[in-house]
Amino acid sequence: MDYPKQRRLKLWGTATLGSIDDFQLTENQIPERGSVERIIQFTIDAVDENCPKHILKRYTDKEYGEKLLDAVREIQKLKDQVQQLKQKQNEIK
Repeated sequence: MDYPKQRRLKLWGTATLGSIDDFQLTENQIPERGSVERIIQFTIDAVDENCPKHILKRYTDKEYGEKLLDAVREIQKLKDQVQQLKQKQNEIK
């Protein structure tokens, strides 16, 4: 799923679980940190890319970042204003 770009790719196929001894890894496949414990090999039988019409745009906090923080600050500001107005209303009564 790629929510920001409203794209989804479906893959149909078979997965085979193997041990590290079953496969010869290339230099690019060896991780910089950690170690490879298992290999999952996929055989793809079909591919389908979905229409974006019904995929909602979603963003991570990192992607949306400052705008999300601005919205949170604005909500708090409005809550404070509502509270002040309620206090003034109670003072008038």
